[in-house]
Amino acid sequence: FVQQADEIQSLKDYLTEKGSRIRVIAKIEKPLAVQNIESIISVSDGIMVARGDLGVELDLAQVPLIQKKITGLCRRLGFLAGGAGCAHRIGHQAGNVIEQWICGRHGATPSRGTSGPYLPHP
Repeated sequence: FVQQADEIQSLKDYLTEKGSRIRVIAKIEKPLAVQNIESIISVSDGIMVARGDLGVELDLAQVPLIQKKITGLCRRLGFLAGGAGCAHRIGHQAGNVIEQWICGRHGATPSRGTSGPYLPHP
């Protein structure tokens, strides 16, 4: 659960030492990560907002506003921004994907729990 930029930077340093060019996407799911979002964005290769996790940690009504703020910061800096939702019906997943697109995010990640039998499971 990333909460500070130095956690991302440590991972990136380790990957570089190992000769890896893997890009690091920070999953934002904790209040401290939201507070430190600008510094996290500055060292990450992309951001994914975990709406379901944030909704457990913060006031659920604030999550869309937080996501919009984070997405706006990412877009201004030219970073990837996406979101993962936790809806209870597959129809809500379609709404989540449309919301992601309207807000200018680069992707949406349906969760296994919400995709149910509609996506293959390993």
